[in-house]
Amino acid sequence: MPLAENNLKPLGKLVKRASAAYFVLGCIWGLGLGRFQFAQAYDPRQPIEKEPDVSDFFAVGKQSVPTLSNYRPTLVTPGDPSFEAFARGCECAEMRSGDEALKWFDQALKLNPRDAEALSARAAAYIFKDDLKRALKDLDQSIKLAPKMMKSYSRRGYVYLALGRREEGIKDLTRVIESDWVDPIDQMPHSDLLNRSKAYRAKGMLKEAARDAALAEKYALLEKLQAFRIQFKLKEAKQTGDEAVKQLPESSYANLLGGVSALNFASYREAFDRFSKVISKHPDCSFAYYFRADAARSLKRFAQAQSDYDKILSLKPRYVAMSYTAATGKSAGSKTQIDCQPVLLSDIYFLKGLAYEQAGDLVKAVNCLETYVKLRPEDREGYFELANFLVKQNKLSQAEQYCLKAQKIKVTDADTRMQGQQVLLEIYRRQGKNRQAIAVADEMVAKDPDNVEAYFVRAQLYLSLKDYAKALAEFNQIIKLDSSMAEGFAGRAEVNRILGRKAEALADFRRAASLDRAYKQALRDFELKLK
Repeated sequence: MPLAENNLKPLGKLVKRASAAYFVLGCIWGLGLGRFQFAQAYDPRQPIEKEPDVSDFFAVGKQSVPTLSNYRPTLVTPGDPSFEAFARGCECAEMRSGDEALKWFDQALKLNPRDAEALSARAAAYIFKDDLKRALKDLDQSIKLAPKMMKSYSRRGYVYLALGRREEGIKDLTRVIESDWVDPIDQMPHSDLLNRSKAYRAKGMLKEAARDAALAEKYALLEKLQAFRIQFKLKEAKQTGDEAVKQLPESSYANLLGGVSALNFASYREAFDRFSKVISKHPDCSFAYYFRADAARSLKRFAQAQSDYDKILSLKPRYVAMSYTAATGKSAGSKTQIDCQPVLLSDIYFLKGLAYEQAGDLVKAVNCLETYVKLRPEDREGYFELANFLVKQNKLSQAEQYCLKAQKIKVTDADTRMQGQQVLLEIYRRQGKNRQAIAVADEMVAKDPDNVEAYFVRAQLYLSLKDYAKALAEFNQIIKLDSSMAEGFAGRAEVNRILGRKAEALADFRRAASLDRAYKQALRDFELKLK
């Protein structure tokens, strides 16, 4: 993923086309604040259940803790000045940097004192520090500003119980439990049920306490599911998700997380049905539309995907979802391992453009990507993808302009740079600008000496320039890197034929035919050309 010029990870920047099934990761940012509740499920001073160790992921530099001292804006959120600070605070909270998280939440509230989510998040940070009075003050204000936001009632329910205000705590937790709310960023029904169970037990309501404890055990499957996904155990996550949905068939939260797990495991129809069930109960849940659109695209139901993206655009959520699977949206197919990105409304234009492109409507695909780059003018990938669509329409000059514009944007992400070079290479090749194309291929090979595709294109370019010695050297390198690539042997056969090396040419072409049946059918014609 691209990094900003400092060590901050730009949360709004998601990478790669959503084409490859590169399924990694579990909920990172999503679990962050919820874990405060889980850690505090009974008493802040009592030991907590051991969580899966994710420290190794952070230790290898996949993420760094963002600090205010080296902050510069990277998210584009018009009319929402506090969102990025809020998001950064959540990132710090996930990485167990509670003091830094508090600084970010303070900053968010300086920018917008009426940010109900930042107030609720700061309260969670205070809970983690056992500062319950400050937490309660923030939660009261958050609920006053956003009375339908269940996460605040969940946290306040715990605070009330911790302060001995049992009836008020039960009331808040009951409101949360009965709401069937769905929000994978902060939802912890397992913790809510355990907290209420403890309160019931203290009141002597043993039947109710036992009922909550039993239900909490079922919801604990979802915590287990998330742990498996964090550890990249997707098969186990899928099995656990199936069991959770079986035991909690009407729970929107179980269906959402079970659907995401099915999506990670390429069970697209199953995922689609689970997201649809969530939407039937929560027609304004942008998370469910975002994930269902991904499933729809994989099922080639492009009209449905486009409709889901349109619905999200009409809802205008503060953030659409969390791309916390690294297998959805723009992050699918990338090498991302820790993905705590909020999906912004602008990202939907990008994804909608991909859906149109998959459906073969390049005109609408280009229109969506043009809207996207206007909203996110610093996103190189948007320009490169737009250029790619224009190349498919043979609008090469316009595509070249977008590529060159993108190259002026400073990034440190090697994958994004390579993507742009591939598009530019294709543009120059189609334009017949062989020397420029070779220069791009040279740069690609210099940065990736094992890039067989770049060698192959460069070999073809040398052939068109009748520089047979260099073409031969390229094909030799291709065969050295990948001896199973039929095109490498066929290309070298053609060079040897031109150079009059008939025996070598025939041997190479026969090898190509043994690797690919298409060349076997052409072998007779090649033999005739050698005579």
